[in-house]
Amino acid sequence: VSGRADGEWHSGVFVRRRIAYLSVGSGGSDSYPEPDFYTIDVANPAAPTVLGSITFSNNNHGTDDVAVYGDYAYLASRDEDTALYIVNIMNPATPTLISTFTLPGFDEAAKTVAVRYPYVFLGTYDEGGSGVNDREFWVINVTNPATPTLAASLEFDGDINDIVLDGNWAYVAANGDYKEMAVLDIT
Repeated sequence: VSGRADGEWHSGVFVRRRIAYLSVGSGGSDSYPEPDFYTIDVANPAAPTVLGSITFSNNNHGTDDVAVYGDYAYLASRDEDTALYIVNIMNPATPTLISTFTLPGFDEAAKTVAVRYPYVFLGTYDEGGSGVNDREFWVINVTNPATPTLAASLEFDGDINDIVLDGNWAYVAANGDYKEMAVLDIT
């Protein structure tokens, strides 16, 4: 995956069973689309090998983060219209888009993602303002990956930079006026 075009940056990685799942922020365009997600064999760390990739045709901005659970990769999208991509990774050589999720009334990019099945926790950039459309912490039910649904959301008054899950707790790194870190009970 080295030697990519100028303007493309690698955003997030998740490693499981000697496979790395890489989300990619992209400087691609409609005329020159670049992959938004890679699966990479890292059994030999000195010589990683790309197994597969996928390009989301409606996204020129790429993806910012990835989390994996079971046969699915969940990608935080840099696109302002689609916040979440759900990709089947059962066969790492041919990752397949299963569904997308758009946050209701929201038009900022997603920044980070974590999974505690059956929920995906998505952090976004701050849109500014107040009300339901200004939430930055989103909980999405993925019991059926083909039809994700919104379960809850929370206002943070700032970007959500990272979400780490540990047991019944979500540790949230933010850069808002009121909090740099919050601990949320997710039971």
